[in-house]
Amino acid sequence: MVDQRVSQPDAHTVTATEESTGHANELRSRLARSSQKVEELTELLQKRDTELEVLRREIDHLRQEHARVLGSASWRVTSPLRKLRGGV
Repeated sequence: MVDQRVSQPDAHTVTATEESTGHANELRSRLARSSQKVEELTELLQKRDTELEVLRREIDHLRQEHARVLGSASWRVTSPLRKLRGGV
């Protein structure tokens, strides 16, 4: 004789299994959305890193240009004129 408790799940077991399956599906869905968001944020971060590097290079170039101008003969020669005008 076969034990019916083993072959026939009761209503509580069926309900618990359905709830667990629904919960697992919800977790899978949330994980997929989170993974997609991580990918999007990673791409955005890479773009920002690239933009930051471009801006750093531009700043470096401008600093070099500024130093070149301040060290130029024309800047030094015109220094007394700027002092008379109260400028730089």
